[in-house]
Amino acid sequence: MTRRVVILAPEPIRPKMAGMGIRALELARVLRSEFDVRLLVGNDPAEAASAAGDVPVVAVTPGHLAAAALNADAAIVSGHAANWWFHQVPGVPVAADLYDPFFVENLHYASTLGEATAFHDRATLDLALARADFFLCASAEQRLFYAGGLYTAGRVGPRNFPTDPTLSGLLAVVPFGVPGEPASGDRAAGRRLLNVPPEGPLVFFGGIY
Repeated sequence: MTRRVVILAPEPIRPKMAGMGIRALELARVLRSEFDVRLLVGNDPAEAASAAGDVPVVAVTPGHLAAAALNADAAIVSGHAANWWFHQVPGVPVAADLYDPFFVENLHYASTLGEATAFHDRATLDLALARADFFLCASAEQRLFYAGGLYTAGRVGPRNFPTDPTLSGLLAVVPFGVPGEPASGDRAAGRRLLNVPPEGPLVFFGGIY
């Protein structure tokens, strides 16, 4: 019997997506080769299906995740949406995807967002580190950061470190992930639009959208 994995999308799944939506969809596409995958979405399921292709999507609302988790063998959650999962679905093994360190990013905007956002972000991370069974990140640098966080949270110690000193049973690097098809577009036209020279490197500061 093929095991069922549900992935809770923390952002809308649609033809034009932000990074966390892209990440959730691409994880679903990769895992679908071995598992019965369901992508749980909070936006219009028809809109989500238009972007998800052959990945099955299920519409969910924040207060009804337990029903969506029925018959699931495992789950992947991320972001603030993970809080709903941890409070509503205690019995399903879960991996927390920590690829997006939003709690660090938002510190740059503390002067405008206020302390409440920072406290909420920290509580979200603390809950994930305490409750998840496994953790994903996106780079070797992130892995070191989260290994320290897991130690501080009491998840690394004499009960697991002697038999798993590399923490391979707790924390794994999964690169961000983008669609396999090459991006479309005209590079020269893009440079003209930005009014930059036709040759030479461009340095881009920002996310993938």
